[in-house]
Amino acid sequence: MATTKEVSQFVKLTGPHHRQLLRIALALCRDRDLAADLTQETLLRAFLAMDRFRPGAPMLPWLARILRNVFLDTRKTGRARHEIAEHQLPPDGLSPLSQAKSTTPQPLAQAEQAQLCLWLQEELNALPSPQQLLLVLCDVEGFTYQEAADVAGVPVGTVRSRLSRGREALRLRLQKRLSEENR
Repeated sequence: MATTKEVSQFVKLTGPHHRQLLRIALALCRDRDLAADLTQETLLRAFLAMDRFRPGAPMLPWLARILRNVFLDTRKTGRARHEIAEHQLPPDGLSPLSQAKSTTPQPLAQAEQAQLCLWLQEELNALPSPQQLLLVLCDVEGFTYQEAADVAGVPVGTVRSRLSRGREALRLRLQKRLSEENR
C-alpha cells in the first residue's frame, strides 16, 4: 500500500504533465471522454511502475510511452479499465492550440486569432492519426524526434518522414481554407 508521501511525490512529479498527456491522448483517440480515461489509466499504471522510472530521466516521454501502451491495450479490449469522476476532469480547452494567446489586445485581432486556431485544430484533426500524433508530440509538446519515436513505437526516420508529410499536408489544407475564405 502506498504511503501519503509516495502519492504526494508522484503527484508532484506528474502533475505538471496532466494536460499534456490529455492532449496527446486526444491526438491518439480523438474522443474527449476516452482521452480522459486513457490519461487516468496512464497515471495509475505510472504510479504502479514508479520504481522502474529512472531518476533524472524526462518524465513526460516516459508517461507518453505508457499512454501509448494504454491506448493500444484499450483498442484491443474496447475500453479502459478504470472510471473517473466528472470533477477529476480538467476544464475544457484541451486542444493543443488552446494554449495559444494573442499578443494584440484588439477585439478584431483576437477574433481572427481564435478563428485561425479553430481552423488549425480542425485541419490537424483531419490528418491521419499517425501524422497528427507526431505533430502534437513534436510541434506542440516539444518532444525530440527520438522521444516521439519511442512514444509512437516507430523508427526516428519514420518520425521525420511523417512529420514532413504531416506539416506539408497541414500547410496545404490551411492554404486552401484561407483561399476559400478570401473569395
